[in-house]
Amino acid sequence: MASARFIWKNVTLEAASTVSASTEATGYPATNAKNSKRGLPWRSATSTANQTFTALFSSRLVTAVALVNWKGHTGGTIKAEYRVGAGAYSNFGGGTGLFTLTSPNRTRLIVLYSAAGVTATEIRITFTQPGSPVTEYVEIGVPFIADSTGYFEPTAKLSNDRGIQPVDPSLVRAAVGGQRQAWKKQKTIVLTGSWIILPRADLDTLMQVWDQNGATDPIIFTQASDTLDQTIYGTLVARPTHKHVAGNQWAWQATIEEAA
Repeated sequence: MASARFIWKNVTLEAASTVSASTEATGYPATNAKNSKRGLPWRSATSTANQTFTALFSSRLVTAVALVNWKGHTGGTIKAEYRVGAGAYSNFGGGTGLFTLTSPNRTRLIVLYSAAGVTATEIRITFTQPGSPVTEYVEIGVPFIADSTGYFEPTAKLSNDRGIQPVDPSLVRAAVGGQRQAWKKQKTIVLTGSWIILPRADLDTLMQVWDQNGATDPIIFTQASDTLDQTIYGTLVARPTHKHVAGNQWAWQATIEEAA
């Protein structure tokens, strides 16, 4: 199993960062992306053209690029590239720079990682049409770009008691006479993870994640970076529990609930 990871600082949301797009649908400007609400997306115009979304920021080491609540062209591709200043674009994450698009994508989230990081001042996302173009729009709910200060992979592996809990908050009421009413709501996923032994430095970083994001600001947490259904955009449900084991070793446990 691939390692658990935390992505917890979104460069896109920094005041000095700017965003733009090739086209915008009415009421869905690119600036919607400077918001942590996944339900407030940038949306392109509906057409048969390729589309791009771009984020500019001060120079830094970028380690992950994620798209929350994404929609691409049916049969098309989505690619992430980076550059410094006006230089040439390079594929992010090595290889082709293409996101893996799975169906279904229950967590509505795709991620590319670069553990070593790449120096960049710009990330460009390109939505490419299939060979036979379709008339559609594309969109991004939250573009989550992490630098080296907001990306963390604990040195220890998750314990085997990690959990995945699907949640349906819909309301259903039934009466004796047979009447039945239902209020359908978005399904979510809750992930739990624990580390039996962590070095003190790792615990300090995990508590830094809590100190900055708390139970309100979403992070991206993955139990296994190679499995999308175990990667969610959500919030820490309550203050994580940590216990002393021995010396500078600690046990740590947390629950992350997907943001609707």
